[in-house]
Amino acid sequence: MIAVKINLLPWRSQQRLARMQRFKNYLAVSILIGAGFAAAAGWYMDSQIEAQSARNNLITQGINQLSGVQKELDDAKEVVRLLTARIESMRALSSQRNDIVMLFTEISTAIPDQIFLSKLDIEGKEIKFVGMSETDNAITSFSERLKISDGISEPVMYERSDVKIGNTSLRRFIMTASRLSLESNS
Repeated sequence: MIAVKINLLPWRSQQRLARMQRFKNYLAVSILIGAGFAAAAGWYMDSQIEAQSARNNLITQGINQLSGVQKELDDAKEVVRLLTARIESMRALSSQRNDIVMLFTEISTAIPDQIFLSKLDIEGKEIKFVGMSETDNAITSFSERLKISDGISEPVMYERSDVKIGNTSLRRFIMTASRLSLESNS
């Protein structure tokens, strides 16, 4: 047997160089594909960030717009509150005006012809009558008429004195009564 001596080293060396070249090529392609994926991911993230920023800006604009509307609404509520307070005060004044008108109507219908009122004080619910009369019967009639009226409590005589003016003899009187509220009479 004859042994053939074959040198395989150059072939192995060429094969090793070819594998190294393929590895470098695959590595370069992998790096390029990885860089492409990284660039695509970066672009995708940037577009998502821009879209989210646009949504945030839209929400911020909506909030600002609603804040303006909320301020207008608060201003309108304040105007409504002020107008309601005015209406209530006008109703109260109107009610008081009606009470005063009714009180004076009752007093004027209760005064007999022989009574002359010189002073009429109204402080809160208290009414003070100061006047003169030709007779005691006229004072009694005035007191009785006030007693049966709807808006005035039973009057109380505080002072009665005789006064002479010229040749005429008159009776001076001071009488008090209380106003009754219309709600208690209803």
